[in-house]
Amino acid sequence: MEKNNIRKIIYIPNNAYVANSMEIGMLPGDSLDKTLPLVGPLLDFLGIDEINRMISSEQLEIIPMAYLRGRNFEDSIVIVNEAQNLDSDHVKLLLGRIGNNSRIFFDGSTHQIDSDIFKNKNGLKTLLNVSESPYKDLFATVELKSIERSRTARIADYLDSIDGTSVNS
Repeated sequence: MEKNNIRKIIYIPNNAYVANSMEIGMLPGDSLDKTLPLVGPLLDFLGIDEINRMISSEQLEIIPMAYLRGRNFEDSIVIVNEAQNLDSDHVKLLLGRIGNNSRIFFDGSTHQIDSDIFKNKNGLKTLLNVSESPYKDLFATVELKSIERSRTARIADYLDSIDGTSVNS
């Protein structure tokens, strides 16, 4: 953004009413009020004042998945949070929104899938197949081997290694 290569950051919290997701329409307030509790990582990183400033200056848009159809994101960076809780249809919907000069980042851990719904048709796992496709030049992955939040948070990895189950950390 500082170099004027992109106009906007699009932040997609995985939360909204699409198949196999939570409905937020009944929550009080406007779209931001409804999604704010679900954008914790963004709040932790930027703070509420910076989020409000960026939204006001149209540098940031928070879009629940329910409102993606028909959108076209050009000159943007799209960040998809908690992507392990997407199915392959969600991933296709998201990829289909990416226009010219835009990039999409899926953030998630296949060790933290929250529902059986996403274990069988997991979009993040499906997306990994792109690395062996004609589109592999458009694809990259980064795998973090350990939790760096704190020494206490690393206990989740340890517990996962000794009992073979995933722990949401």
